[in-house]
Amino acid sequence: MLKPIQNPPTPAWRFTLAGVSFSRVGEEPFIFTNADGTADVDMAAQRRGFVNRILRYARANNLVADEQDVYRAVYHNIAGNFRAKYFSGGTAGKAARVPGKRGQYNNAPIPEGLIEAARRELGASVAAEDDVVFLHDLTAMEWVRVLGSWIKHDHDPTNPVRFGPVWWYAIHVLGLTKKSQGFANVREWISRWRTMVPCVMCRRHFLLFRDRPPTTWDGLREWADRAHVWVNDNK
Repeated sequence: MLKPIQNPPTPAWRFTLAGVSFSRVGEEPFIFTNADGTADVDMAAQRRGFVNRILRYARANNLVADEQDVYRAVYHNIAGNFRAKYFSGGTAGKAARVPGKRGQYNNAPIPEGLIEAARRELGASVAAEDDVVFLHDLTAMEWVRVLGSWIKHDHDPTNPVRFGPVWWYAIHVLGLTKKSQGFANVREWISRWRTMVPCVMCRRHFLLFRDRPPTTWDGLREWADRAHVWVNDNK
């Protein structure tokens, strides 16, 4: 039995017909999970918004466009890192498709300079619509490298208005993904994250937060939420 994938973000749908590019970034409800956990495309007429737009253009301009060919091309043009997460038959792909209580992605806006720091440090080239997926693929050690790169290149890194959103985005994302590679335990990563805060007074102030860090990666998400609320309430 087919069931719709509920997890954001949506991939960027793309198709080129006779030199004309069609694209859409937003929810398109024709991607489904099969009973065996693999992904498929639903061909029901009511779910053909993006594909119908392409077909209407083809008919209006006397162009040949086979419906199933369009579907296949749209599917294969999904960004590779998104497809690996949602369409892989492996364990990681299946786990990523299970909707959590609050979803699997941090939907906050990406802070200024963060994606540039990640690309610069990791040598990545990612389309803008895939930025959220890219950042959610970062491991604990990669986040440390990206934060270091952000500090090095930002024009005002010690300003809490500048670095605050970046640091919170990093810990909230890692709390969701729990990609612990590079660190023996979560407390080691929290210690590094905290000591990298580029404002000395802010680091000292955070020491007043008495909620002990979690002992497992599973506890990072809730701890980060509590820490963020405490900082906002005690500025």
